[in-house]
Amino acid sequence: MTVTNITIQLPPKGYISRRFIELSAISLIGVKVVGDELVITNCVDLGESLTAVLNMLERRNSRNIFQTGNDRRYVTNKIALHLGLNPGTTTTTLDILKALSNIIKGKASDCIPKDLITTQLTTLNILKANFYEYGRTYLTRPDEEYISVNKLPIITQLLAILGVLIADVGRDEETHYYLLPPEGISGEAQAIQDILKIYNQTHRVLQDYRGMPNVLITLGVASSLVKAGYERDVIAGELVGIQESGNRATVRFVEPISTEGLISLINSVGMPSSQRLADSLKVLCDVAINLLRAGRSSIASIVVKIASDLIIYSRTKSPDFLYSAISLLRRLSDEIRMSKSEPIIDFKGRLMELGVERPADWLLRLTNLLIHLMEC
Repeated sequence: MTVTNITIQLPPKGYISRRFIELSAISLIGVKVVGDELVITNCVDLGESLTAVLNMLERRNSRNIFQTGNDRRYVTNKIALHLGLNPGTTTTTLDILKALSNIIKGKASDCIPKDLITTQLTTLNILKANFYEYGRTYLTRPDEEYISVNKLPIITQLLAILGVLIADVGRDEETHYYLLPPEGISGEAQAIQDILKIYNQTHRVLQDYRGMPNVLITLGVASSLVKAGYERDVIAGELVGIQESGNRATVRFVEPISTEGLISLINSVGMPSSQRLADSLKVLCDVAINLLRAGRSSIASIVVKIASDLIIYSRTKSPDFLYSAISLLRRLSDEIRMSKSEPIIDFKGRLMELGVERPADWLLRLTNLLIHLMEC
């Protein structure tokens, strides 16, 4: 069932709140971004797709977003009341979004109640994190014609909250990590679906790779995308690190996630070798991540160097870097055959835990696959 379009003004470009809302829009059906407006075109599709996304977030064990005491008191508790909930300490952001889903599915047309569009509340702290960090690509306060986003409509904040939950790839002691899709997304349905597939694949990798060296993230994402059938290099998104503590959220870094020519490089060996190469490189990255998280950096640092060499080779085609990667892999293969050192035994064991039989031979096969790159 189609309804008369409902249009809602978006926060201006340059604010992280808008990026979270845009992520929600491409993740849902029946809603799209047109210029600086959010347009709801189909209530039935919107309600069903919102329920599907919330079920996915529950399977992912999504938790509450970062909130200060004032956020709870003056924003989320008031939002809950507008949605017919009794706010309390046990009311989660997923509960609030489920209530919105029920309201949308309960109305055949004009599915967003007017008060959710017209009522503006203080902006949640996480949605204005960019206020605290200038000089970043899209996290810069506009120099001219500054438009305040100290308040946002309830529906806008609800969709931004959904975007925060979708973007979440986990946290460590100091940083919460979020993956945002690339800016400038086309409004065409096929383009959005292509971006969403790449985004979801990258998101799965980053749940394990967050906080790790960028070269491992790049190689891990590229290898995963080759395994998923991608043939061309992409900009997969932006990894945003936010420090969430006390009374504010502070952006710490914004790092583009790009495949840096690695997809083309891996695919240059041709099928089925490209799939074997991608699978082996992903396993190698996974082992390095496991070692780094366990505080064992001696072998992991070698894998980091291999990843760095391959990225530089993909950019420059300078054979010195490919030779370096091949030499390091041969060294690892030889050490597994001959060395009884504790780091090597640990490395071998972790490879076997990931399904690698005869790790020395496996590393030699990976070496031979890289040698084929010289012939491409």
